[in-house]
Amino acid sequence: MLPVPGKRDNLVQQLRRWLDNQAVTQYRRYIPLVRHLFAQWWGAEVGLIMDRTDIEDRWSILMLAAAFRHRALPLAWCVLPFGATDARTQITLLRQVQPWLPDSKRVRITLYGDCEFRAVAVQRYCQDQHWHWQLGLKSHTLFRQDGGDWQPLQTIAMRRGGRIPVPNVILTKEHGFGPVNLIADWTRDEETPRYVATDLPPDRDTRRWGRKRFWIEPFFRDWKRYGFDLERSKLVHPHRLETLLLGMATTTLWMVHIGQWVDETGPPPAAGSTPQAGLQHLPAGPGLRLPQSGHGLAATDRVHRGLLKPFCRCRCPGWAVGARRRLPLLRKKGSPGAARLAPAHGPEFNSAAGTLSASRSSWRVGLTGGCRSV
Repeated sequence: MLPVPGKRDNLVQQLRRWLDNQAVTQYRRYIPLVRHLFAQWWGAEVGLIMDRTDIEDRWSILMLAAAFRHRALPLAWCVLPFGATDARTQITLLRQVQPWLPDSKRVRITLYGDCEFRAVAVQRYCQDQHWHWQLGLKSHTLFRQDGGDWQPLQTIAMRRGGRIPVPNVILTKEHGFGPVNLIADWTRDEETPRYVATDLPPDRDTRRWGRKRFWIEPFFRDWKRYGFDLERSKLVHPHRLETLLLGMATTTLWMVHIGQWVDETGPPPAAGSTPQAGLQHLPAGPGLRLPQSGHGLAATDRVHRGLLKPFCRCRCPGWAVGARRRLPLLRKKGSPGAARLAPAHGPEFNSAAGTLSASRSSWRVGLTGGCRSV
């Protein structure tokens, strides 16, 4: 069940205590990682993707993630009863991350989401924060242009395979929000058009950027059927499930770090030193690098002792890390405190002691193959 030494009953009890620990919260254990991530973010844009995924008909997970090379980095989430979410819950999740985002005057911040997140309150919140947004709309949403009559989006005349920009419109008779721009897009493989509201110009570049919204889908697959197999979890208490997601999110960032290391230094020379079962095998290439050679995440040993211990066993060539030294995760080469990523020896994550130490062993990462009821 867990890739750490010990008897099965002891491991089950250890994981049960960890899931029940009320001190292990997203705010205390994961937000520090988000803060470090954005403190060193060098990209021209932070693409925030909000989406919801369901665990059968029991739970819904509302996720806020950062668009990242055709995948996503988890930033904040909440476990809710099965079903759609409302604007208040969505804005609460945005406010949880907002203090740690880069200055919107220096970095373009854009929120991407489907029609579940179309509420005028969400768009107005983005406007107040000086963010951009691209959010889906329902076909029955009312709009008007140039003082004309109110009409639903589905009245826009278009053909399959076409794209129509509709600038300077007012949305909804109830709120009269705007002006915003609309993009009506009807791809040939879909039955109905898609409608998107944005404050950006409705041009080709905006449509291309809007594809980032779909980057969260492979991330969800990594967490579910093709990776952690979260759907097999039988947890019934929301706090226990949120704690489980906390460990999965931290392990995801760790795997991104490993992928960046492989991309910068080349694959380990030892035979068979490839990621084992667990997360879907992410491509060890440009897709695993943070903006500008990967800047963004620094964590302390204490965080990894508390979170990675039940989930991850990692041995890879890299660097030696002292017990009280910051991990050089996703830092720029040559930055203060960052270690050179090319020595012959590397860190070994000691699952029993929860520490990192130098090792000559080959790179090996082990993750839980499924999330069972404990």
